[in-house]
Amino acid sequence: MADEFDVFVSYASPDRERVEKFAKALRSRSVRVWIDFWNLAEGDPLTEAIDKGLKCSRAVVLMLSSHALESRWAREETSIALHQAVTLGKHLVPVLLENLAHERLPAAVAARRMTELPQVQAPTYASLVSGLAKQLTKWRAAPSHLPPPIVHGETARTDTTKPTTLPADTIRTTTSPRRGHSEAINACAITADGSSILTGSDDRTLCLWKLNKPHQPLCLRGHQGLVLGCAVTRNGEVAVSGSHDRALRVWDLWRGIELRILSGHAGVVWACEFTLDESSVLSTSYDRTAILWDLATGRERLRLNGHRSAVRGCAMAPDGQHVVTCSQDRTIRIWDLATGAEVLRIEAEEGTVFDCAVSPDGSSIVSAGADGTIRVRSFANGEECLRLNGHGDAVMSCAVTPRGDVIASASQDQTVRLWSLETGACIDTVRKSHPFFSIAASADVVVAGDAAGRLWKMAWPPPDAGAVGTALTSSRGFE
Repeated sequence: MADEFDVFVSYASPDRERVEKFAKALRSRSVRVWIDFWNLAEGDPLTEAIDKGLKCSRAVVLMLSSHALESRWAREETSIALHQAVTLGKHLVPVLLENLAHERLPAAVAARRMTELPQVQAPTYASLVSGLAKQLTKWRAAPSHLPPPIVHGETARTDTTKPTTLPADTIRTTTSPRRGHSEAINACAITADGSSILTGSDDRTLCLWKLNKPHQPLCLRGHQGLVLGCAVTRNGEVAVSGSHDRALRVWDLWRGIELRILSGHAGVVWACEFTLDESSVLSTSYDRTAILWDLATGRERLRLNGHRSAVRGCAMAPDGQHVVTCSQDRTIRIWDLATGAEVLRIEAEEGTVFDCAVSPDGSSIVSAGADGTIRVRSFANGEECLRLNGHGDAVMSCAVTPRGDVIASASQDQTVRLWSLETGACIDTVRKSHPFFSIAASADVVVAGDAAGRLWKMAWPPPDAGAVGTALTSSRGFE
């Protein structure tokens, strides 16, 4: 799919007059600009239109002001743009409309080079806009950040009698010490006993880490795009991964080989999850669908249609009969896995829901929102039971421990937080130097992946054994 616009301009309504002059100046210099007051027709669904604008633009300009920092829409657009900068390779250009203290800005924005926009009458205005326009049109000539299209319904490889062995330089065990991923970790999963961790990264690889041998991860290569989701069976023998290349890959972790490719999504695959009996895998995609795959045949068993925008996360209910999905369309939905029917739709006030989890007893749904909150809702009726406030930026991932007593969350504000599922109290907060994109939890270990490609682990004692420890240790070998 070719990009239709050079730049998506995100701004707050009170700044419209100044932003419109800036957008016109770019357009007069042959820049193709997506901005709401030019590209939205009366009656257009706002969420879908903005989603399309972001999807079809090479770059995103964030017009930053006090108004933008207070605007819910502008904050959500910023969160999505930051994530797409990592996962889709979009260019991100923060433009300051006023002098803002760095501590007021989202951490991932403050870390970037800022462009200060002078007033229109300033002598430097024209040269600054011309320089930015030149850069935006230069990016137009570069290869698209989107992968080549895959034909919907393409037949998956189904021969499992002879697993595909990749070339020797494709599957390897990393032997150099303290080496793991070289780019952002977008997904992580942990085995039931907590002994092994699987991670997926922007560097197009998966790494399998053994806690007793952290310096020698098994690295799996095969995806042609960023790895955005992964899951592992309880015994750690089989894994599945989803990618920007629009495909899922099934892996034999004992032998370190690819078993099959599952093709059928028409968009980026965001997340994947094994069913309770581990006979099937559910995947979610930018194409607004979720697909249930039969692992024995590699064929599509069921397609869940209904979301109006990208489906970001999924979580299996412990009854084995239902699954929860969350989306950029600001809804959380419960589906019947036998029929594909939508059982419950929850309108999410927090905006885009990046991730979700179900408590082990099946009574609660936990969600990670673009507004920086974690919300706990009733599985039975969707009513909000708890709202966990504390993060200063979008929450990208969440998990519930197997005991069902602790929620773990990872945020773009560079923190990992632990919360009591019963009371909503924040038990512990750990801050590092990069945004966190993924998190997973076992009975006694939490692992989180950050934007720098580092995997962090935190162990804590049972609730009756004292306070939660705050020590996170890093991996490129779990330093």
